[in-house]
Amino acid sequence: MFHPQYDQIQIATLNVRRLSTRERLTELQEALRRTYVDILAVMELRWRGVGCMDLVDSEDRFFYAGPEDAKAPSGTGFLVSKRIIPFVDTFQRETDRASRLDLRFGQHIIRCMSIYAPPSSHLGSEDEESYSKFLEELQILLAEPRSQKLCSNRGRCSNDMSQVHPLLLGDFNAKIGRKADGTESCVGMYGYGDGRNIRGQLVVDFCEELHLRVAATFFKTRSGRKWTWKSPDGNTLNCIDHILACPHLRFNCVRTGSLQFESDHRLLRGVLQWPKNSAKTRRKPHVRHYLDRAIYENAISNACPKTLDCSLSGYEELCKYISNAAEPATLPLESRSCLSKETLALMKQRHQLKKTISSPLDRLAFTETCKMLRRRIRDDIRLHHCQIVQKAVQSRQSLKKIRSGMEVGEMTVPIKICRGVRQGDTISPKLFTATLEHVFRKLAWDDYGLSVSGNQLNNLRFADDVVLIAKSTEELQAMVNDLDKHSLHYVLNISTAKTKIMASDGTTITLRGIHLERVESFVYLGQKISLDRDHTLEIERRIRAGWSCLRRYKEFFLSRTVEMKWKRELFNMCILPAMLYGAETWVLTKAAERKLASAQRAMERRMIGIRLLDKRTNAWIRGVTKIKDAVNTAKERKWAYGWELAMSNNIKWSRELMEWRPPLTRPAGRPKARWRDDFQKVFGTCNWQNFARMMTKKEWIDVLRCRIL
Repeated sequence: MFHPQYDQIQIATLNVRRLSTRERLTELQEALRRTYVDILAVMELRWRGVGCMDLVDSEDRFFYAGPEDAKAPSGTGFLVSKRIIPFVDTFQRETDRASRLDLRFGQHIIRCMSIYAPPSSHLGSEDEESYSKFLEELQILLAEPRSQKLCSNRGRCSNDMSQVHPLLLGDFNAKIGRKADGTESCVGMYGYGDGRNIRGQLVVDFCEELHLRVAATFFKTRSGRKWTWKSPDGNTLNCIDHILACPHLRFNCVRTGSLQFESDHRLLRGVLQWPKNSAKTRRKPHVRHYLDRAIYENAISNACPKTLDCSLSGYEELCKYISNAAEPATLPLESRSCLSKETLALMKQRHQLKKTISSPLDRLAFTETCKMLRRRIRDDIRLHHCQIVQKAVQSRQSLKKIRSGMEVGEMTVPIKICRGVRQGDTISPKLFTATLEHVFRKLAWDDYGLSVSGNQLNNLRFADDVVLIAKSTEELQAMVNDLDKHSLHYVLNISTAKTKIMASDGTTITLRGIHLERVESFVYLGQKISLDRDHTLEIERRIRAGWSCLRRYKEFFLSRTVEMKWKRELFNMCILPAMLYGAETWVLTKAAERKLASAQRAMERRMIGIRLLDKRTNAWIRGVTKIKDAVNTAKERKWAYGWELAMSNNIKWSRELMEWRPPLTRPAGRPKARWRDDFQKVFGTCNWQNFARMMTKKEWIDVLRCRIL
């Protein structure tokens, strides 16, 4: 017989792509004979009605929740093995795309949800909006009645409340990939593929909100065991089926498995290790002890001789005498209540009166007893505090402790404060920067790098974040070797693990015989930089940072008692700066503006407490929140930065690169948007700096607000 303390639960999900006939169901039964599965979530059934049936020639039970009519989406269901059937609590059809199976183990409920997400429609923003509505409906389904509590990683449920552990299985039609940054706790490092589509990001935000984890991304397996769907032509492989579980559900492994069944999806299975419900051991009462000085002094004077040998044996003998004398002098400290016996008796009397209230006179007696008890408790606490202070004054121990802590005594050791850094200690940032500057002044790189307006640009430095710029592989290799040689002379070591190479061709650079990793993009000074000059990935990172900041203050933003003006202040001070970090350098396209606006509207809906299903207009939402618009704020910051560059008289690489014209021609095709295009469209010329120099900063921003915003 199955017992959750010792056994494991084999859980899997599969898109069966039509299971509307008995023959098809028999085919699935035969395929599962070679694969042991306790719970199989199936979707796209096309099996009419809602119910369950025991399968012929099998010990499994089939729970199905099919569509009500031919126009409805295909249904979902479960196949449950014989040993799990006794633990099935409820099964019901939630929506056309979701069904629920509850497994009860004592006070714990594993809520299995079979999910079939709507397929992609390739309609851009409309597809994103429809998928967001689907996830919101799913989030509503996971809400529990008051007798149950949804499991999360924040605290535990009380003993008299059933704890629900959500487990979502199915075809989500979303590519999640690997963890994008350190702020994502729901995604592991071992996802399939590098890309993440819009739906995948929505699923990640959904998991972060409900504290769920994409189980398959936390287990390292070869890529051939991770994809779950193959395109009809066989050229495209994706992982769009997922297992989303709460942190309390621990899996031993999650990977795909082969199944002799006709479907373009593969079986995604995992081994669930249910936590052992060990009996709670009764904790021993914690008893405080104190040392009776009179007994200790008497015992040590009688047992310990006046003279001992100044040797190791003499020291051990002294320790033995001290321990033997302290043992009878250590007495338990009585934990006395600060309430008197009369007050405790009155509390028992109140408890009895509460049980026997049957008339207005009994109610009046109970009320007067409560008032009297409150007065007694207040007086007892005041008396207890007075006794503590009186005892401290009589013993004078507190005064002795204060004096010894404030006055410099004979045992105080003076410390001589010197200048410098000891060996092994963390080096001073200013000293490190000065040393690195000295190293670069020793380098003869006048001919290296790119010529920008007559000046050689070969490196950019900010503290220990250094970027080397070269025209060819040979030049970059020479610069790396030269920098490493001079750095070692001043005991500075270049980290090979943190050093990356980004080049337009297949460049291979080595450092002390170790090949440096070649990447397509990397994060420098908090901003993601790529070769194709596409800021979409960086804007998506900023949106994730905004959501992470919103979740950090979730209790504040979702509270119905907090006024909107305080939510607005916190949003403008914390979340908006997190979303628009580095916005001065962005090239804002229409697609990027839609991403920012969509994310901000979703955050505003969370602040108000509404959903997409409520169908509130954007104007109504902004009228309630009155927060700053993210897109307009990003444009204002960019224009303010452009004015500062134009007015700057100092030589800066930012200004030099802005005015630089590379001696190259653009490739054929539609040109990419450039940073200065916004200014050129307004003033009709590439010499927009001349207009900026003739205006004040306020006039410059007013031009933006009048012509663009």
